[in-house]
Amino acid sequence: MAMTSNSWNHAVLSYIRSGSFRLRWIADVENAPERVSLTSTSEDIYFSMGTLTKYMTVNDTWETRLSCLKSVLTVAYEVGASIAGLGKMIYAFALRPDEELDLDEIDDIISMVFSVVGSLKDELNGVINRPDIERSLENRDNLHIWYYEMELRNRTLALFLNNGSADPAYGLNKYFLGSLLKLFKDIHGVLPTAIFYLLYSPTIIHENEEVIHWHRLSLVSVTNSEDATELKPFARAIYGLLLCRRMHSLSPWTKNTIFNLMEEVTTYPNPWSMNTFVSLHVLEPELVPIGVVARMNRNHEDEAGDMICTMKMLLHRWNMDVQGVMERAIESIKNALKGNQRRVLFDRCWDWHQRNIDELRDRFGPFNDIRAEIESQLEVMPVLMSLL
Repeated sequence: MAMTSNSWNHAVLSYIRSGSFRLRWIADVENAPERVSLTSTSEDIYFSMGTLTKYMTVNDTWETRLSCLKSVLTVAYEVGASIAGLGKMIYAFALRPDEELDLDEIDDIISMVFSVVGSLKDELNGVINRPDIERSLENRDNLHIWYYEMELRNRTLALFLNNGSADPAYGLNKYFLGSLLKLFKDIHGVLPTAIFYLLYSPTIIHENEEVIHWHRLSLVSVTNSEDATELKPFARAIYGLLLCRRMHSLSPWTKNTIFNLMEEVTTYPNPWSMNTFVSLHVLEPELVPIGVVARMNRNHEDEAGDMICTMKMLLHRWNMDVQGVMERAIESIKNALKGNQRRVLFDRCWDWHQRNIDELRDRFGPFNDIRAEIESQLEVMPVLMSLL
């Protein structure tokens, strides 16, 4: 009724601004279950408060709306509301269709939350500045750092990146992720790779506790689809930034920036293997054109050919839709390259195939079964021909 009647609207707003409402809100927070439910419904006090704040201030200026959210958020935080509960309030307040989103408003929400949860911004800055040697799992003197950074990951995800799903490419998550990374990029002048790793790097169980394994990806070479699942959060997060760019032309995440982030992530703290790097793309094929086209434009044609051929081998070995994935990727690549670049890329792919066959013969002999490589090449050759 408050949405349709001015008198009701004024009455409700007067109550919300009263001391009685403040006491009621404090009591609700203090009596709320310690464990916040995973679903967001009207029965959840935090989601309901975020929704109420959004709709009761819908006709006010953005500054007024943000101030109202800060007010109820501050009260809840000061009386001990769970971080997950605060995250639900933020989610409900920000929730709207993609076409109605203003990325500057997401930036403002994050900055406001940092002003309420005072230490969080400094803690995340500390992650960026921490020497990598302190994260080595070989040194037990750093045990407290491993546990602390895992707790910091969970806190940050619950506050900003659990908006209806834990998937970083889902809904509001991609926008909050983009704004969060942008904020620290602006502070430090470089891509905040450490924040990306903090949020999405693989974990390991140490003494019955889950901790972040910062060096995991530089220690393995992905050889099967099960290994590749460790990369899925990275792939989804980068894909989320790509979606953010597609839906909002004002997004700071250009394709070139996304490529630079992929480069940073895959060489931090040490370079990954080519298999591991390409697996990141296989999990989200729409990332393939970014990596390949960037390499072609930077005159790294051999690397671009290696990427495509490694990808088709992994797709084949993992029994995935080789032709379907490759067709989509090659079509995007073809549209982004000039005619002479497409010819060079085709030649590099063919050179890779020939070189791989020769290496297999040298290693196993001319009569060894090298069917997998031959079959994968036959399967993808019609697609590669479309480059010409």
